[in-house]
Amino acid sequence: MADGNVIHFNKDDYNRLMQIVTTDIEDIDKRFLRPAPGLRLDDTLGDHVKPGAPKWGPVDKVKKAAGAFGGSAYTQLTKLSDDWDEFVDALKGAVDVFQTNADLATMSAQEFLDKYPDFHPGGS
Repeated sequence: MADGNVIHFNKDDYNRLMQIVTTDIEDIDKRFLRPAPGLRLDDTLGDHVKPGAPKWGPVDKVKKAAGAFGGSAYTQLTKLSDDWDEFVDALKGAVDVFQTNADLATMSAQEFLDKYPDFHPGGS
């Protein structure tokens, strides 16, 4: 919650955030982020592209490009998923901050990063 230029963040805010990044995100993932049966966003994407006569040169190029795009998307989504899991783990590991700080606004960003280096860009 904002108060002028200060953003307050207490244990209740933390608990709401954890609800979103754990339980709620799993529900969203299950309901909306699943591919149709047989269709995957990876290097097999080109196998599912059916833009006309398969022997025509431009169709082959489209299928190969779709496969390359799918493979690239898969690589990036896998990295994003891994980064997200690391962020959630860092959040879980930081819950004890509220034992000494009722509100994170009372702690400097540097103090927080010193105590919880997993939040630092690039990790610990």
